[in-house]
Amino acid sequence: MGAIFAIAASFTDYRAGLLDKAGTLTTGEVERTYVISGRGGPTYYVSYRFVDGFGISHDGDQPYPFQDWSNLRRGTPISVRYLRDDPERNDLTLRVRLIVDRSPTERRIIVGLLWIVAGCFFLGYRVRRQRL
Repeated sequence: MGAIFAIAASFTDYRAGLLDKAGTLTTGEVERTYVISGRGGPTYYVSYRFVDGFGISHDGDQPYPFQDWSNLRRGTPISVRYLRDDPERNDLTLRVRLIVDRSPTERRIIVGLLWIVAGCFFLGYRVRRQRL
């Protein structure tokens, strides 16, 4: 029994690694949420729909391991990573807020520009002070 779980875990890790390296990130929509109770406790699921780069719609059902499951409603944006040549191989990510609001790269650029401007003011102040 333990060997089966080990094989399933390694396959899941392989699949997640493949999607992380070669996957395309997009935003889908929640279709419905549901709970399946079992011996280990409840498992929270999300049914979702997304459109790939060719404009073809795809559906998915995945366990939702993130904390904000109770906030999901029909039509809520959800982040999906899929393989471009096989969109049926897809998975959920927690990056939906970053995709909808602003990407992490934009945030880094803004913070970096603020530091550069602050550094210019500081250097200008020091140069002006040394001349006096």
